[in-house]
Amino acid sequence: MATIMKTYLHFTGGDNLLFQSWHPSSSGALAGACIGLALVALVERWLFATRAGLESYWRHKTLASEEKYCDNETARASSRPRKGRTAPPFTATHDILRGVVHAVQALLGYILMLAVM
Repeated sequence: MATIMKTYLHFTGGDNLLFQSWHPSSSGALAGACIGLALVALVERWLFATRAGLESYWRHKTLASEEKYCDNETARASSRPRKGRTAPPFTATHDILRGVVHAVQALLGYILMLAVM
């Protein structure tokens, strides 16, 4: 017999959470599920901060390597100003790591979205 989910906000057990095996039915299990989802949310926000830190580090590293090629003041002063780069340069190690971190962050975001739904 199939169970019917409630269509309103409720704080009682009985619904499946992501999987059929994750079925909090007691108040302790419901509290544990809430704590588990809060930890997933914290990990997702930590990944966001880590990704922002990596982007900043890579940007600083790229600017430092560009300055190495233009080390004297006369060449720097004589060059005309140019617009800044809108996209970071392609570096395989950076982009693979950026993609993996972004994919894991998106996965955790979808897990949280499904838990709320």
